[in-house]
Amino acid sequence: MHEDFVDAIQKAMRELSIAFFPTEPQAGPVKIKPSDTPYVPQTASVTAHVAYSGGVNGGMFLFCSTRDVALQLAAVLSGETPAAFDATAKDALGELTNMMAGNVQTRLEEVLGSIGLTPPQVFAEGAVAQSCDPASESVRLIYRYEGGFFMVEVYFKTPE
Repeated sequence: MHEDFVDAIQKAMRELSIAFFPTEPQAGPVKIKPSDTPYVPQTASVTAHVAYSGGVNGGMFLFCSTRDVALQLAAVLSGETPAAFDATAKDALGELTNMMAGNVQTRLEEVLGSIGLTPPQVFAEGAVAQSCDPASESVRLIYRYEGGFFMVEVYFKTPE
């Protein structure tokens, strides 16, 4: 099952890189967390989240190591780097996360059935106002981009 998630994230990132990124993010390590270890979301300077429900319950986080990385990712959709992490930058980062989550959703539905998405939420300064089931499994892919890094993580439980 983990391989399906890793593959979906890698393919989604590749497609978004080709379509939007001026320079391709460099893929780093993949980390897998099994269900026997409690799941706790990572903290980061800026975090975006989209929840999944249906064929899989959980969500996707996009963790940005710094505000500068968050601004660079926001610039991917707007074409220019915002001067500050304002409402426009937040919206752009949320939309990028939504596009990634939707791309992964489409790939996973082939294996897991229909999956619903929530609108994206963006949190700054390490705050994550999202409760996650501690029994969730997760896959995390780390990418280097523009002098920093970001992580794409899907945490999940399949309905029993």
